[in-house]
Amino acid sequence: KCSHTFNLLDARGAISVTERTGFIARVRNLARLCAQAYLEQREAMGYPLLKKKEVS
Repeated sequence: KCSHTFNLLDARGAISVTERTGFIARVRNLARLCAQAYLEQREAMGYPLLKKKEVS
């Protein structure tokens, strides 16, 4: 949602060139934090959707 909102504002010229890099960094950081939290949550649950390898 942040990326979409940023793109709308950028397309309408509401964000200056100097502000643009800062906003891009903030959106990327938010995405990274969300991905980390998701991985930590999945690890805590024991990766429930991961297929188990068969040992022969």
